[in-house]
Amino acid sequence: MIDENDLKILKRLQSDCSVRLQELAQDTGLSISASRQKLKNMKEKGYIREQVHLLDNEKLGFSLTAFLMLKVSNHSEVCQRAFIDNVCSMDAVVVFFQTTGEYDYLLKVLVNDVKAFDEFYKSLISSVVGVRKIMTSFSMEKIKDTTELPIF
Repeated sequence: MIDENDLKILKRLQSDCSVRLQELAQDTGLSISASRQKLKNMKEKGYIREQVHLLDNEKLGFSLTAFLMLKVSNHSEVCQRAFIDNVCSMDAVVVFFQTTGEYDYLLKVLVNDVKAFDEFYKSLISSVVGVRKIMTSFSMEKIKDTTELPIF
């Protein structure tokens, strides 16, 4: 179980994973060694999956974001595994969820432009067996984009 100090540490790390241990200790009122131990425990228990730097996709040339809803024709375990493996191997796919409702999967795809999306789309439909229906929407404006969980 995590306590209030753990939550303070997690909240701070979400906004800056490179924060120094001394600052975490100041935030919580704990000693540096106690903060280090809390951090170690949360990593071991899986509360912290990884520490990364978030890159600006637009500055790096990935200015087109597409959302694809896919419906597949075969839901057998073998077909689903092949489908999932195939989609996961595509670098342009940055988010991939199985969903409820009319469609089976949701993909978030980042590419340079419409031409690059066309190439991705052709690759998707030619290499992924069993896709029955695809609905695509393009992002017009990024209004909110965060990785931070609502820790209070």
